[in-house]
Amino acid sequence: ALMSGDLELAASELAEARDLHHELGSAAGEAHCLERLAEVRIAEGDMHTANALLDQALPLARWSMLSMHLLQRIYGTMITAAADPSRARAIVDRAESTMGLNDACQFCSVMLAVPATIACARSGDLAHARHHLAIAERSAKLWDGTAWEAALTEARAHLAVAGGDGRAALLFDEAA
Repeated sequence: ALMSGDLELAASELAEARDLHHELGSAAGEAHCLERLAEVRIAEGDMHTANALLDQALPLARWSMLSMHLLQRIYGTMITAAADPSRARAIVDRAESTMGLNDACQFCSVMLAVPATIACARSGDLAHARHHLAIAERSAKLWDGTAWEAALTEARAHLAVAGGDGRAALLFDEAA
């Protein structure tokens, strides 16, 4: 429902799933539902509620058995929901300082690396943007044929804008 744009149905289904996971004591499932519910709120333009949901999801994910998958997703969504580029950049730093070596999944790293690339590029930190882009590129190869390819191209476009590269518009078009 979320991917097809039916935000009302997505919110309803995710809220029900969140409640069921909570009743079962499944912290990982609850955290994932909260993160996806935050994505719905972002799509609706309600960043305040999105951030509140992500703040609930983070501690649940941190100590769950699936933390290495969920943390990258949650921090990536937190970056997307940030109020401004400097706040987004601060969340990149927070994610890097919080996550340990065992908190990284090669598949899931794209979920943090793409938003981190964009946040760093928007804040003018091109070195870190390139660093995160390299991580995103390695991870996106594992997701061949998915929307992550478009997200990666969008991240490259943001880096191009920040670096004054005239190909930015072409990259944005390609991503779309």
